[in-house]
Amino acid sequence: MPVTGSNTTIASFPTISIRYTPDGFCFLEKPSELFSAEALETYCKNNTLQSARDTGSFILEYASNFLILPKELDPAYYFKFHFPEISGPTIQTLMLGDQKQQVVFELPQKHSELYQNYFPQTPLLCLPLCFAEFVMGHSSGQTHCLFYLHQNLLMVFAARRGVLSYANRFDVVTDDAAAYFILSIRQVFETGGHCSLCTEKEPAGALQALLEPHFEQIDAYLLDRDLHLFISTLSGQIKL
Repeated sequence: MPVTGSNTTIASFPTISIRYTPDGFCFLEKPSELFSAEALETYCKNNTLQSARDTGSFILEYASNFLILPKELDPAYYFKFHFPEISGPTIQTLMLGDQKQQVVFELPQKHSELYQNYFPQTPLLCLPLCFAEFVMGHSSGQTHCLFYLHQNLLMVFAARRGVLSYANRFDVVTDDAAAYFILSIRQVFETGGHCSLCTEKEPAGALQALLEPHFEQIDAYLLDRDLHLFISTLSGQIKL
């Protein structure tokens, strides 16, 4: 039978660590308390957060529009090619741990200004980077896949023997559509019977039920509870 669920608890993060979620900003210690970019700016001004770098702090962007490219390719050109509907975005790039590929994502202008003004020395991460590093770190024996679903966004990552072999995002309307993409990718990459399924706050029960006949083990994660597991693979970079 598939194994589901996780008994992990929320880890302690420095309070200056910030995450941008689909619904707003939050401090990592209080993920349920969301606020706008304007409210964050006001908080920073009132609390004089323009301080020296805290070696345990970081900023985590949602980055729903992303690409993973070989480091030699021009990120701006390929981002514009893949996302022509996004006009004049601020492009941000981060290197994967293998130093061979780069994550390219859209960073809203307001976010960029906030980070530059109040957190210029704080490392910037993004959710696709965390997921990519996670599957690379869990793929020493066989291909490991991670599927992230929130609202109409599906992210899919696959790695084998520490090498990222697939990363993409899809717009999905139904759980059946999400299952179609996942099972198609599973067939192409021969991913084996073990995968990770991640959501924001609530379990993806309907999608998990569709996937269970096709996987021997499904590890289910909630980001509100388990984010520290995905950040831990980047601990060397951000000095947790």
